[in-house]
Amino acid sequence: MASTEPLLADPLKATMAEMARTTKEAKAALSVTDPATFDAILKAYAGEGRAGMALFPGGSAKGQDLRTRFSKFAATADAARQPSTTPARFRAAFGSLVSECRSCHSAYK
Repeated sequence: MASTEPLLADPLKATMAEMARTTKEAKAALSVTDPATFDAILKAYAGEGRAGMALFPGGSAKGQDLRTRFSKFAATADAARQPSTTPARFRAAFGSLVSECRSCHSAYK
């Protein structure tokens, strides 16, 4: 039976590239006070987390772990979204999201 890893590699790389772009936007947004900007970034992160989840429907222990990590990432971003997200709340959410990214990279990169 052929490995499914090559089929997964491109979509995963694309999702990771989107997350990297969003992180650059988030870093730039740390110096603004616009709730709409914060919301757009958190919404993008949540969508990227859900896209990552979809890549790992279950199966192997690694797949289940990755799905759980992406799910937590999406939930953290969704929980931080508010119509009037403050700079402090955005910074806290961004810190949590970056920590989640680092933990996954430490485990799998």
